[in-house]
Order: sequence, then C-alpha cells, then structure tokens
Amino acid sequence: MSRLTPYELIDLGASMYANSATMYAIFLTILSGYLLVAFAIGAKLTSSQVAIVNTLYIVTSLTTLAALASFNQVAMDFSLIAAEIRGVEKSLASYFPSYFIVGIDILLMLASLKFMWDVRHKKKG
Repeated sequence: MSRLTPYELIDLGASMYANSATMYAIFLTILSGYLLVAFAIGAKLTSSQVAIVNTLYIVTSLTTLAALASFNQVAMDFSLIAAEIRGVEKSLASYFPSYFIVGIDILLMLASLKFMWDVRHKKKG
C-alpha cells in the first residue's frame, strides 16, 4: 500500500467521523423508539413480549454502539497519524476517545431500561 498524504488521512478520518455520527443518530433513533414503546404500551406487554423487546433493543443498540466506537477509533487514528506527519501536536481527536462516548450511551441504555421497568411497575395510589 502506498503512503497516504496528510490530506488523504484527514479525509479518511473525516469520513469515519461522519460514519460515527451516523451510527450515533441511529442509536438515538433506536433509543427514542424504545422509550416510545415503553411509554405507550409498556404496561400492557406480557413478560415474554417485554423480554423480546428488551433483547432486540439491547442487541441492536450494542451492535450500533460497537460500530460507532469502531468508526470513531479509526477516525481518531487517521487524525493522529495525519497530525504526526504534518508535524503538529495531537489533534482534538486524541482528547475525545470512543470509550467515553460509548460509556455515556450505555448509561442512556440503562436509564431507558429503568424507564421501562418503572412504566411496568407503577405504584398505584
């Protein structure tokens, strides 16, 4: 493989960041859909239906977050290599690691599961 120019590395990094942002938008769509289902019909679902919905939600969300983290990590790598070739200090990419983003998103997933729990176990009275 021939050596890539700093421009090509930056362009690849930007493309990977765009892919990461797309995966984040997909994650937020999945999260929003799950919250709407939980709010609208969560209390009416049977235990097996909740198990199916939760399993699909968790698997789909984690797959999306894995892709987000992968794209973000590759983007950061390309950006750091480009900065090194250009002889400049590390870019902002090095200060925003993918595990930080994924960690926050995992907390959002846990909060949404708690939301479903609360909808299904309302205290009456």
